[in-house]
Amino acid sequence: MCFDTCHVWDAGYDLVHDPDGVLTQFDRVIGLDRLLAVHFNDSKNDCGSRKDRHEKLGRGFLGTDAMRRIALHPALQGRPFILETPNDNDGYKQEIHTVLQWLGAD
Repeated sequence: MCFDTCHVWDAGYDLVHDPDGVLTQFDRVIGLDRLLAVHFNDSKNDCGSRKDRHEKLGRGFLGTDAMRRIALHPALQGRPFILETPNDNDGYKQEIHTVLQWLGAD
């Protein structure tokens, strides 16, 4: 199972104001033990838009603070995070640098 931050947000699950509740519900319905990866992206749409329009980290409706909280969330640690943002190589380099700073690994 893959957890896609844009898909979850666009489906109406509020990762900005209630990431703990969203992940608790994910665990109850699907099971965190089945979670193998996180597709990590912001969204060009408001919560519940039912669209799938990925945005660069921190530049969409989820925003930088929520993206950082998701990256650091204990329930998601130890899983691969895969950037799925509309970017070029320099943009990916900057996003990777930012995430590494959040993790204290840079």
